[in-house]
Amino acid sequence: MGKYVCVFSFCLQWQLDCLACLLKLICQFAVDPADLDLAYHDVFSWSGLADSQRKRAWPGKSRKSTGEHGKGLHIPRLTEVFLSLVQSTNLIQRLINVAYTYDNLAHRVLKAQSDHRSRHEVTHYSMWLLVSWAHCSSTVKSSLADSDHLHDWLKKLTLLVPEPAVRHEACNGLYKLSLSGLEGGESINRSFLLLAASTLLKFLPDAQALKPLRVEDYEEDPLLRTGCKEYFWLLCKLIDNIHVKDASQTTLLDLDALARHLADCIRSREILDQQDGNIEDDGLTGLLRLATSVLKHKPPFKFSREGQEFLRDVHNLLFLLPSLADRAQPKCKSHSARAAAYDLLVEMVKGSVENYRLLHNWVMSQHMQSSHAPYKWDYWPHDDVRAECRFVGLTNLGATCYMASTIQQLYMIPEARQAVFTAKYSEEIKHKTTLLELQKMFTYLMESERKAYNPRPFCKTYTMDKQPLNTGEQKDMTEFFTDLITKIEEMSQELKNTVKTLFGGVITNNVVSLDCDHVSQTAEEFYTVRCQVADMKNIYESLDEVTIKDTLEGDNMYTCSQCGKKVRAEKRACFKKLPRILSFNTMRYTFNMVTMMKEKVNTHFSFPLRLDMTPYTEDFLMGKGERKEGFRDEGEPNVNESYEYDLIGVTVHTGTADGGHYYSFIRDIVNPHAYKNNKWYLFNDAEVKPFDSAQLASECFGGEMTTKTYDSVTDKFMDFSFEKTHSAYMLFYKRVELEEENGKDFSFDVSPDLLEWIWHDNMQFLQDKNIFEHTYFGFMWQLCSSIPSTLPDPKAVSLMTAKLSTSFVLETFIHSKEKPTMLQWIELLTKQFNNSQAACEWFLDRMADDNWWPMQILIKCPNQIVRQMFQRLCIHVIQRLRPVHAHLYLQPGMEDGYVSAE
Repeated sequence: MGKYVCVFSFCLQWQLDCLACLLKLICQFAVDPADLDLAYHDVFSWSGLADSQRKRAWPGKSRKSTGEHGKGLHIPRLTEVFLSLVQSTNLIQRLINVAYTYDNLAHRVLKAQSDHRSRHEVTHYSMWLLVSWAHCSSTVKSSLADSDHLHDWLKKLTLLVPEPAVRHEACNGLYKLSLSGLEGGESINRSFLLLAASTLLKFLPDAQALKPLRVEDYEEDPLLRTGCKEYFWLLCKLIDNIHVKDASQTTLLDLDALARHLADCIRSREILDQQDGNIEDDGLTGLLRLATSVLKHKPPFKFSREGQEFLRDVHNLLFLLPSLADRAQPKCKSHSARAAAYDLLVEMVKGSVENYRLLHNWVMSQHMQSSHAPYKWDYWPHDDVRAECRFVGLTNLGATCYMASTIQQLYMIPEARQAVFTAKYSEEIKHKTTLLELQKMFTYLMESERKAYNPRPFCKTYTMDKQPLNTGEQKDMTEFFTDLITKIEEMSQELKNTVKTLFGGVITNNVVSLDCDHVSQTAEEFYTVRCQVADMKNIYESLDEVTIKDTLEGDNMYTCSQCGKKVRAEKRACFKKLPRILSFNTMRYTFNMVTMMKEKVNTHFSFPLRLDMTPYTEDFLMGKGERKEGFRDEGEPNVNESYEYDLIGVTVHTGTADGGHYYSFIRDIVNPHAYKNNKWYLFNDAEVKPFDSAQLASECFGGEMTTKTYDSVTDKFMDFSFEKTHSAYMLFYKRVELEEENGKDFSFDVSPDLLEWIWHDNMQFLQDKNIFEHTYFGFMWQLCSSIPSTLPDPKAVSLMTAKLSTSFVLETFIHSKEKPTMLQWIELLTKQFNNSQAACEWFLDRMADDNWWPMQILIKCPNQIVRQMFQRLCIHVIQRLRPVHAHLYLQPGMEDGYVSAE
């Protein structure tokens, strides 16, 4: 079947290539020689690549070539010869049929095509020809308006075409087609614009039904997916260019009813935007943009009571904070959706005093001292936001990378995480403060919206070798790992059982007598297996060294503990019990007896992604049929247990034996989708990001690396080899469970008190993140500078505007790390104080009643420019009030600064 699909796809591809070439030739021959310069880019030199990759500009942010009512649309004319040739032909229907090339094609056929460019070219040239033809002949639009296929044609081109680049091209052509000729006097052009807009509005339910891609869907070809972004862009453009009088004279378009309907659609739309921005709801963004375009025509809804309620709803779309009970808020999370919502707020308050007063009060409350914790200076929450992969790092407090790597490895093991969460805290348990801090740390790693957790409280309570952790002292990670899980084991019986099951294994040392029937067996528990690295190529050789058989004979004969005689014997170590999580410590550190110094072994040492431990088990090495008296069979492992292990974590050490740095590569086994797709991540202190597991060998095996260096003597580049200083130090393997091959869903029982603690911090942080962003700063600039001038009486709101501007700048803006428009804001404040004596009086009264601003800015602010700005602003306000207020503070005769002599 696959072969037939490929053959069919090839034939279809060839037909489309031929059609594209034919259309291009027709366009080149049809263009009027006088307009060759206008057609050069679109016909003679068009490549498609730059156009398809260029971002679509939304209304209000369009490029220079696009203006209202078609201004800037430079459409070339066609030759009279061509126009006479196509007259009374079915060319219009042929051009319409381009949209139907997708009909009855299976998705696998589309996906099998090696190049989507030809379909893009066909759409481009057919739409160009149609637009230019309609520009020269009004009968084209009349024919399209009368066509029975207009509805299906528009729907297919704007919504159903599976290739975004083709939809983009089609919508761009439809935009030019609809706006061409609007400056002329022919009514067909305005009628066709209304008809196109009203027809597109019929597809609004279909556009809303198109949901954004989920993470699981990204495995499919990203070039083949339906979408509504281009549809909403086109519809907004058409609505922008409609004349209100045209809309009022037809039943095709009721702008007031449309505004009310869009408000209901925005309210009722489910929350699809995601916090990390990986999934953007183009439908929500499009609805917001479309509502903005409709409200530009000032429908009655904008000034009604319902419009004020919708204003509040839009404000909530931006600033409603998520909580433990409703984590999905706010509805607008992506940058595009938030920018669209801000534009809608601005449009709703233009020309409406009541709407402006309402929005002013809501925004003003966000810049009051009581609405937030004191901001830090040079604050920018976006630098501290949780990583896109949704994992949280751990801040390095100096030399605590060993602790961060250990904690992250434990946290990413779901059974260990659940055991820590469900452990009962009480005053009687051992290491109770360590348990509490560990629970807080795990809760933060799972629930926080911040980039990293500061583990200082954990370090203050944790003791190792009866000494508190010194954050400036490097420790061996294996030692800390063993110490930590030992402490967890001692906290309660439940935790002890969990630690034993997860990490506890048993290795036996067996001595089998060859001259008698006796055997000696001693068992030793382990949490980590030590692997020799020196003179070893891989982990298998190291395990062979651990379990190698040693014959005791001659002078080295074994004294039987039961017979008391010297006998020949065989000595061998075996793995009797293997844990669920098998951890290895690669012995990279050795002691040089010559130099009497500790050294690091950087030789190549490999390990597999799947490890088979069967050849090293007691059952394999000391089969039951060969066992003699003396073997203890109690506690035999389950015969159904697998001895195969998958690699789930590697901790790397880079540096020397005297010092260095630890970081980890960890496979996500908590998320079933990530586990199924073998997703790995790099945990390097506070930084967490995706990692390609194909790079494990180069990053973790050690050995030599070769680079080229220039030799000035020979004037050549020479190969220079040196040892890598980074290599795996600890390995974590998980037993392969057949029922978990495709992943397993995990749920964690976190203490409600801890959840409430972390979500209180989350809400404050997300509120700061919403406010400290450039889009919000731009919104505030419009609210304080340009919008008041659109109101019927700007002077009536001058005091309100000055209060908002001052509170925003002094309470929020000057604390921002990124404030490129500081000068413009100070100029705006100066202008507002010059225009309003009441604003000057309010400013001084505010500081007289509360010294928060003078204390924070003049004394505590580390930025000299900000201090000077505030000082000059205060002096300017005082000088502004001096002529009218001098008599309130100065004795008679002191107006000029001295007492007159009398």
